[in-house]
Amino acid sequence: MTAENLHTQRCALYNHATGEVRHLTISEANNTIGFDKSWSRDRPPPKGWERQVPQYRATRDLHPPVLDRMGHDTPWASTMDEICWQYAPGPIRKGEVVETKSWPHESFEPINYAAKQILQFFNEREKSRMQLSPWFNGEVRLETGNEGTSILVSHVRPRPAMVETRSQS
Repeated sequence: MTAENLHTQRCALYNHATGEVRHLTISEANNTIGFDKSWSRDRPPPKGWERQVPQYRATRDLHPPVLDRMGHDTPWASTMDEICWQYAPGPIRKGEVVETKSWPHESFEPINYAAKQILQFFNEREKSRMQLSPWFNGEVRLETGNEGTSILVSHVRPRPAMVETRSQS
């Protein structure tokens, strides 16, 4: 890219905090991103994507695990059978659209934004620490337990037992 192109070609910038979109020259965009980290060249995610049920397209024929109970375990760290999907409800044909709240097969092709985020997370993280499902309380929750996040539990201080005292007469 020539220096002239930096000052003539335009690109879109997105402010993820405000939803604002600006069309600036590449040079102006670089300066804006450098000074204000709320701006990005990446489009913001669609609103409500966390509550969108993930949809995938199967890129190969898959079969369920031999034992039904395996579908109720946390994700396998590895498997020798590459055409077995741990959470398959039955045989899946290549090209079939799969809508699931379970972890995907690593070969799935995401159809919607939620599926894209889940598949990326699933393929990049340590599977042995993942939850049973990426779906929790009606929305996507991507955690392995290694992030340092903690579950907040409200603690109620126990009240001392009521003790009845009687004066001695």
